[in-house]
Amino acid sequence: MLSGRYVTDKLSRHWTQNKAGICTIPTCTGQDLGSLEHLLLFCPALSDARERMVALWQAVSKEHQELQSILGSVLSGQTVETFVQFLLDCSCFPPVIRLQQNYGLQLVSRLFYLTRSWCHSMQDEQASIRKVNDFS
Repeated sequence: MLSGRYVTDKLSRHWTQNKAGICTIPTCTGQDLGSLEHLLLFCPALSDARERMVALWQAVSKEHQELQSILGSVLSGQTVETFVQFLLDCSCFPPVIRLQQNYGLQLVSRLFYLTRSWCHSMQDEQASIRKVNDFS
């Protein structure tokens, strides 16, 4: 995902019949471009997985005030581009750099765990939905 080569519908439109690159995840509206942003943040078919991740983030953020501050700001007021960048590599954000400088790698490792879990959860949920619909 970080390299920009994750096979989304938007990317695969170049070699599939889906020339528009519309999201093909079953139970999605079928009206939105199947981009990485759509997959990670907006696809209605993956809303349950996103809700689980938000709940996990909220639970983990209670461990430390600094985590709560960083995760709260990411969840509540970032642009789509910033949120996706945070999910893919949070280490370049100034609050995360300060977190590492002040507290070491332990809290930053928690952030990496949370962001990787978010991306992995969306990928797994998508695969699970596709598998169920393939057997239907």
